[in-house]
Amino acid sequence: MGNITAGIDLCRKKLSVTVFGLTFPLMTKADGTKYGKTASGAVHLDPKKTSPYRFYQFFIQLEDAD
Repeated sequence: MGNITAGIDLCRKKLSVTVFGLTFPLMTKADGTKYGKTASGAVHLDPKKTSPYRFYQFFIQLEDAD
């Protein structure tokens, strides 16, 4: 929450624009552990870090419960 409000304040002060922060619930697996960049085998949205093929395979290979 602090990063979101700090970013909003920075944009307001430096650029004199109105911006909004967006949050949504954390994606978790069926066992309650999170998906995230710190989890092993995580994928990134940046194609320089994860190929489109690897990104696709990540979601295809998920357990049905997840």
